Amino acid sequence: MNFKLLPILALVASPVLAEERWHLDLGLNHRRSQTVSYLIGSQNYRFQRDPGSALSLQAGYRAWDFGQSDLAFTGEYQFNKSFNGSVTASGPTANGKGTGDLDIRYFAPGVQWTFHRTLDFGAGLQYRFTHLDDGLTPASNDRPWLNVQVGYTFRNAAKLKPHVALRLAAAVTSSRAPVLTAGGTSEDPRQMLRYLEGNSETSLRFGVRF
Repeated sequence: MNFKLLPILALVASPVLAEERWHLDLGLNHRRSQTVSYLIGSQNYRFQRDPGSALSLQAGYRAWDFGQSDLAFTGEYQFNKSFNGSVTASGPTANGKGTGDLDIRYFAPGVQWTFHRTLDFGAGLQYRFTHLDDGLTPASNDRPWLNVQVGYTFRNAAKLKPHVALRLAAAVTSSRAPVLTAGGTSEDPRQMLRYLEGNSETSLRFGVRF
């Protein structure tokens, strides 16, 4: 078992202190493609990570209740996902395409402020400890992410109240594209992985409150 899952499992295993004090979500996190192109003289180079979706598990504990809103501490783990990647060269000196995978996973503690009306809506802040690996060069890309979320809780249920939500997340800081050398290689392969991770994400959430 990955040790980063332990904080989430500890939350779930703790006793329930109050009704709807906890939530447990399964997420489908989708990332759009990320591309960067270079022109060096008359030679073109294009690096791309294809779009894809990854599963995540999040647990949360409602720490403060303000009546129709609450503040919760959260912990989310995105399971490892291999995204398809490619490098394309075109021009007088080189032509061709190479492919590979970029693995992305993260663990993210955070806070979430949610209003409960007919719909649930709120905003949150996570600090994502992200691991990237293309099979040759592992890298980290640890940074804060902001998110907004809207959803619905089925309150007719007895003890376990199912809920669904749509979450939009964006990194607070953007990763810059690295400089490319005349030979078509990155000045820092780790920085290329950080750039190809992307800076935004859409997530469908399915879970229960208890």
